[in-house]
Amino acid sequence: MKLAVEQWFMEQSQGRTGTKSDGKSVRISVKTDVSSHLSIERVKEDQRMAEVLARQEAFKQKRTIAEETLRLKLKEEELEIQTEINVSDAKSRILADLEKSILEDSAFETKPQIPDVSTIKIDKTQESFGISVARELSKPRAEINKFSGSASEYIRFKRQF
Repeated sequence: MKLAVEQWFMEQSQGRTGTKSDGKSVRISVKTDVSSHLSIERVKEDQRMAEVLARQEAFKQKRTIAEETLRLKLKEEELEIQTEINVSDAKSRILADLEKSILEDSAFETKPQIPDVSTIKIDKTQESFGISVARELSKPRAEINKFSGSASEYIRFKRQF
């Protein structure tokens, strides 16, 4: 390629000869030939420069879009984290309220004391009644399940009361 370009410039600098229709030899002006070649090359270079400038402008727009996209992704991630914090805070408040109500309920609860039937002196009519009462009192007590903190188990826990 380089050789072809050098050869072309050599031909241009030496000038070319051509023939007119009447058969006379005419030397073509080197200046005109080189000038037209330079004009063509300049147009090509201007075209290339316009393409490069257009690519540069497109790159700037792409960079702006990429920056905005990244900014939105970071904002979205920040929002997700804030949502998790809010949900956790709400759960903590609900559990604290529930714990408080359980403690209040347990403060009011009293365990019945079962009297020893052998130490009580009663007559015959009261004896049969006393035995049935003693049987009822000696039956196993219904146990209240403790609340584990799960929202899905809260309704079952509440129904025990």
